[in-house]
Amino acid sequence: MLSPSHLLRSARRFRALLWLLPGALAAAPAPVDFNRDIRPILFAKCIRCHGPDEHERKGGENGLRLDLRAAALEDLGGGGFAITPGHPEK
Repeated sequence: MLSPSHLLRSARRFRALLWLLPGALAAAPAPVDFNRDIRPILFAKCIRCHGPDEHERKGGENGLRLDLRAAALEDLGGGGFAITPGHPEK
């Protein structure tokens, strides 16, 4: 049989783990969401030069556009892409 002091130490350790558990669960990274995580960055940093205004767009009227999904996913030539869905490392 376990001594009362041993049980008390075990109960304290268990309580400490319970206090740590919610923080550990909250620290788990959420999956990347385009509208929540990516779109705000594009609009803050990229849309002025890569948006709908052809006079402001870098590269003229055929320059990279990031405001339209189809345009943002097009081949830039030579097999290069600005955005490759599902492959953030690319």
